[in-house]
Amino acid sequence: MVAKRTEEEKVEWRRTYNRLPLEEKETFRWCSTADQSIKNCSGALRYTVIADQEADVYELFALFKKQEWDWVIRASDNRRVINTDGTELLLRQLLTTI
Repeated sequence: MVAKRTEEEKVEWRRTYNRLPLEEKETFRWCSTADQSIKNCSGALRYTVIADQEADVYELFALFKKQEWDWVIRASDNRRVINTDGTELLLRQLLTTI
């Protein structure tokens, strides 16, 4: 039987996990899988990563942008975003203006 974590243990686990580099987190598979797919389809003009809400991670967005990949990811949070005109709003608000 697996012992349940206390609330304190859960908080400490999250704190430790959040400090790990992206390459050591489970969510890195979204990047490594996309990278491998792109290697298999080299020569395309553009690449688009399509992912589930598990890939709704800022570090991945930054990495995809750096790689100049487009992405479509189901968001799990209604996070704050900066619009192209510099205004700050919530993601759902931004999507209603597009």
